[in-house]
Amino acid sequence: MHRLAPLSTAHDFHWLVGILEGEATFGAAPPSRPGIPFLRVCMTDLDVIERVARLWDRALITLPARQAHYRVPYATVIKGARAVAVMLAARPYPSGERRTRVDMATAS
Repeated sequence: MHRLAPLSTAHDFHWLVGILEGEATFGAAPPSRPGIPFLRVCMTDLDVIERVARLWDRALITLPARQAHYRVPYATVIKGARAVAVMLAARPYPSGERRTRVDMATAS
């Protein structure tokens, strides 16, 4: 299992759990990539996504705005064993629906 080195404090971890509760997609592995579930955070608050990307040691992705007058969304993603490690570590904290999504994603 991968170590979550950038999550050096309990504060970082609990902050991340709050972000995951509201903004994350807990994705099951697609048929084309069995065994590779993913965890994605997408939002328009650049500073928040920069912090998540830094904690995960991942790149930040700039997405196109859906319409010209909309804010630009940003995302960061982890996949596979790292995603499973974060999902399982965070699983006790979010709502029942989120826990169900974590279970579905990690089972894939």
